[in-house]
Parts: sequence; C-alpha cells; structure tokens
Amino acid sequence: MALSCGYAQASASASASSLSQPLPRLSVESMNGRPVIELTPIDLQKVEQARPEVAPQRQSIMPSQPASAAWLSVLRFVAIATMLLIGVYACRHYRFTLSRLYGKQSALYRDINVADWPKLTVFVAAHNEEAVVADCLQALLATTYPRDRLKIVPVNDRSTDGTKQIIDRIAATAPDLIQPFHRQTGKPGKAAALQDALAFMEGDLLIVFDADYLPRPDLLKELVVPFFDPEVGAVMGRVVPQNVGTNLLCRLLDLERSGGYQVDQQARMNLKLVPQYGGTVGGIRKSALDLAGGWGCDTLAEDTDMTYRLMLSGWKTAYLNYAECYEEVPETWSVRARQLTRWAKGHDQTMFRCAFDQAFKRGITPRRRVDGTLLLGVFLMPALLLLGWLCSMALYLFDGTHPLWIGLLISAFAAFSFCTFGNFGVFFQIAVAVRLDGNARRLRLMPLNMIGFGVTIATTTQALFSIATDKLFKRELKWDKTVRFRQPGVSSSSDGLQVPMGISQGESHGFQ
Repeated sequence: MALSCGYAQASASASASSLSQPLPRLSVESMNGRPVIELTPIDLQKVEQARPEVAPQRQSIMPSQPASAAWLSVLRFVAIATMLLIGVYACRHYRFTLSRLYGKQSALYRDINVADWPKLTVFVAAHNEEAVVADCLQALLATTYPRDRLKIVPVNDRSTDGTKQIIDRIAATAPDLIQPFHRQTGKPGKAAALQDALAFMEGDLLIVFDADYLPRPDLLKELVVPFFDPEVGAVMGRVVPQNVGTNLLCRLLDLERSGGYQVDQQARMNLKLVPQYGGTVGGIRKSALDLAGGWGCDTLAEDTDMTYRLMLSGWKTAYLNYAECYEEVPETWSVRARQLTRWAKGHDQTMFRCAFDQAFKRGITPRRRVDGTLLLGVFLMPALLLLGWLCSMALYLFDGTHPLWIGLLISAFAAFSFCTFGNFGVFFQIAVAVRLDGNARRLRLMPLNMIGFGVTIATTTQALFSIATDKLFKRELKWDKTVRFRQPGVSSSSDGLQVPMGISQGESHGFQ
C-alpha cells in the first residue's frame, strides 16, 4: 500500500513539473496514404528526478541481514562437520565388524597350557565391597595357577563397612596366598590405592580385578601367557555380565558388552591397532608400568590413561577374547548414568592429555595413530552429535530460504542421528557379536538400545561440562563408586539363575 501511494505521489509530481514544459509536438503526416504520428519524447531523466523518495522506500522493505547470514554459516559448518565425523565412526564400526566376520583372527598363545609359570601378584581393588569381595577371593582360591608362584593382595581402600573383616576372615584360611593391604590414608581413588599397593608386589607380572568380578579357574594362566612375548606390556581379557537375567537394563548392557569386546576389541587386535587395557581383568608388566610412570592418580580412567602411556612408551597391549571373566553390571539407570559419567569424564581427560602426543609420537604406525585418535573421541562423539542435532534444527527453523542442499543436509543428518545409516554401524556390530556368541534371541532387544543411546548422550555431555567447571573452580577429583546389588555368597549365571560361588560358569564362548 505504501509503495502504491509513493508511486502516485511521484506521478503527480511529475505531472506538475511537466506543466512548465512545452507539450510534446504532435504532427500528423501522410505517407502513401497512411497517417504517421510523430511524438516528441518526454525527458525521462526529469521524470526520475521528480520521484526521489521511491528508492529509499523500496530499500526499507528489504533489509540486509549480515549477522543472521554469519550465524547460519556457522550452523551449517557445525552440522556438516558433525555429519562427516559420524560417517568416519560409522566406517570404523563397519571395518571392525567385517574384520571380525571374515578377517584373520588373532588368538595369542591360546594353546599353551603347560609352561614355566612366572611369579604373579593379583590385586583385588575393594572400597566398601562387603557384598561381593568374598566371592571374588574364593574364586581366586580355586585357580589352577601354581600356588607357590602366586600372591593375592586385596587392596582395601578406606572401607567403612565390613570389607576389612571379610578379607581378614578369608585370608586366615589361606595365609600362604592372601596378604591383605588395608589402606587408611592417602589420596582417594583406585589408581592411588593401586600405586601404594605396589610395595606388596612380588615378581614382574601384575593382574588386577575389581572386587565384584568372578574369575574362572584357568583365567590367570590365560592372562599370563601373552607375557612370554617380551614386547607385550599389558593384557586384557573379556568381560561378561553375570547378572543378565535381572532386568531389561542388564540385558541391554549385555548386548553392549558383546559388541564392545567380541567385535570391537578383537577386531583392533586382528588389525594391529590399539586394544584398550582395562582397569580390571587386565594384567600389566611391572617394568612397563614403571617406564610409563606408574598409575595415573589424577584421572578417573586410569585404564585408558595407562593404555596410551604404554603405547607412547613403546609397549604393546594384547587382547584375549577367550579369557572371560564375569562381572556385575548396574541394575538401575541412576547407577548406570553415574558410571557412564565417570567413564566419560576420565576418558575425556586422557583425550586432552594424550591426543597430541600419540598423533605425532615417532615409532607409532599411521594406522595406530588414526585408531588411537578415534578411540580417544568415542566419549566426545555423543556430545558432538547433540550439538550437530541442535544446529540442524536451528537451520531448519531459522533459515527461511530452505534451498535444496539444506533440505538434503537435514535429511541426511536425521538419518545419521536416528541410526538408520551412519550410527547403525554400532547396531551392526552388536548383531554380529550376538551371532558369534551363539545367542540370536538377544537380538529381539536391539531396538531398545535407543534408550541407552539417549542416556549416553546426556551423561557424556554432562561429563564435558563437569570437566570444564572442575577446571574453572579448581575442584578436586572425586571418584564415584559403582553401587553393588549382588547378595553375599551367591552369583548370577549368564541365564539369570542363582548359583553358589565356586561352581563353573560354563564353557568359554568368547573366541570363534
């Protein structure tokens, strides 16, 4: 409406000014009997000068938006970068899964049963573990490892329940094997406790168990065998949940463990990449530990930290998929969330410390550099996925033009986010792991893993904020212990039945 009024005013002004000018000359002539009309042209420049207000009014209804365009460019960049990263991790999952299905499988020294067994020390990390520590110690007493070359050290770190009394009672039944270490002072945390317990170690080989783990009788021999290779600085066995039949969460965590160990860890071993040393069901050479600088007491993930410090020191880590040990997984979502937060926070701490060194350290093969970098980022990716998700939503809501490539971007990112293409690599990995385990019925629970996917995004994002606020306010490191649910004296088998401790859990199904 404003534009029409402006145009009318300009026309009136032009008409008024034209009254002071001579009228156009009109002549009518005849050419071949046809009239010819000749008009004198109007001076168009004067007409345009008569409507100077039109151009500003047209500009006012089409404002420029340089700030909005800049923000949209940033959003596009973040969304595209996140999508590309998810694609890289998807290819990684598919590569591992295909290696596990069709590649050459590595099974170091599996057939060795008789050897000159070296002196071995076993640490059992315990903090307020009265519900489970007795089961772990009794399982270790049933080991087939030579008793004259074995020492078991329960590391009781400042427990305030009945853990000390239980350890002392069991130690009294086998004083030649068990030497308790009751730690009352010192820096809190598992890594600090293990560092102090090194004073009780005998020999050069050390194996660590958390107090809720249930080792099989032959497990110690299986974990020691790879150390006959002088280049191996650490070994890691497979973790299998023993309370699967408790509830839905335990069954979902069983699927997750299968994918992580049966496929992910074994594939990295097959491809000579970076198998991850775990803080339990893992062994380490004392000389390698000393060369790496001892346990990292300022991190929540001492196992991930040790994985990279061993690699940077030139040592290899061996993964043994057939060396199974049984654990208790969280039975409530709140406990699971706290456990994930601790893992993510500790893993990200290692990422910030070691990413640059492992990427440029001499002596590390290019494929191990790439895999090591991607392994460091596994707990960062869920938070980045959330960021990319939000950026794509903002593009959809605030970019009014919606060109074709933006629509394609949003569609592609939605496919990645909802695991229909890119992140489906994780689900493919789990499906293959279940097949290798010979229990296909568990696949019926696969769609429900989206619940755990959402919890992972929330907890890993919270872990990043926690690291930032701890650094800002200079807060001390706090180690959050995982709550135990098992009743003393019994353990759950893989099918959910309660069985007394000391009875075999069945044949190993870890390596196929």
